[in-house]
Amino acid sequence: MLRLASWLLVALVLGGLAFVGMTAPQLPPIVATHFGAGGVADGWMSRDGYTIFAMLLTVLLPLVVFASVGWLPYRFERFVNLPHRDLWLGPAHRTQTLAWLRAFGVGLALLMVLLAIGLHAAILAAHAQSPPRLNEPVFIAGLIAFVAVIVGAVIAMQTRFRRLPDRR
Repeated sequence: MLRLASWLLVALVLGGLAFVGMTAPQLPPIVATHFGAGGVADGWMSRDGYTIFAMLLTVLLPLVVFASVGWLPYRFERFVNLPHRDLWLGPAHRTQTLAWLRAFGVGLALLMVLLAIGLHAAILAAHAQSPPRLNEPVFIAGLIAFVAVIVGAVIAMQTRFRRLPDRR
């Protein structure tokens, strides 16, 4: 399952890069990238600058998240912050714990790619009208859903590692 999720992550990152690369030419030379109350644009970037930023966000955000959650614990256990850390990273549970963290990291990285793609889609949609205007209700609903999933994931992780394993 982890292998499939990892390949899905790679495919989604590549798809996100293709999406940004293929749709960025549809944007005006100066792109509204920040929106205030009412969805009114109040910050801009050049199209080329925005395209580079969007592509970097699509790659680097999930990479940093995966590296910090799914890879770093393998190399630097002292930076892992888990309830009952010494138990979960002890010889009896280390392999399972690290595999769980790797899968968790892939899952969070998938969410980050979806966030980056969603942000680009929101910018594209905002520029479908003149002047550009962000669809605030849709944007806010998406952010609430994203935060809810992240909070749920963190609660699941805390619940998983707060419980002590059965000692049979």
